[in-house]
Amino acid sequence: QSGNTGGPVTLTVREPLIDNLDKSLTAPVPASFDAGDNVSFTVAYSNTGSTDAFDVVLSDSLHPALDLVSVSAPVYSCATDPVATNNSDTGAGNSVSFTFDRVVPGCQVSVVYTADILYTVTPREVLTNTAAVTYTSLPGTGTSGNPTGSDTPGGSGASDGERNGTNPIIQPN
Repeated sequence: QSGNTGGPVTLTVREPLIDNLDKSLTAPVPASFDAGDNVSFTVAYSNTGSTDAFDVVLSDSLHPALDLVSVSAPVYSCATDPVATNNSDTGAGNSVSFTFDRVVPGCQVSVVYTADILYTVTPREVLTNTAAVTYTSLPGTGTSGNPTGSDTPGGSGASDGERNGTNPIIQPN
């Protein structure tokens, strides 16, 4: 028998990757805080992957001793800015939540929000709250008809479906 054998085949898997969520107190940071003080947080992340991240959700439920006062519009450093929806609740919910439709590779996103420290705090009380980001590898539910033209046999989060960020990146302050 004679014949040709094929050369090696290279396959590159392209996925979004957001693994660098950073949360910090916004400068200037005083040496200590007291009840009634105002505190600002900056949360930032970027897509370090090789393709777009879809349905990105940035969330932070503030400590009960904090009262969310304001949330800034997101600031971007991107080739194409995402469309953001602010779902934050400065009322009883006391939570920061933004949904971004698509975050392209290399895009950096940051959000600043401010809260008041309530008078219910006790001396030396430590106030901790945690930000998280989740995202998917396909827009919508990742099923037929999505804008990328990709179809997945399984549902979102299934082993044969889109990646859905069920293991979020979490950053406490």
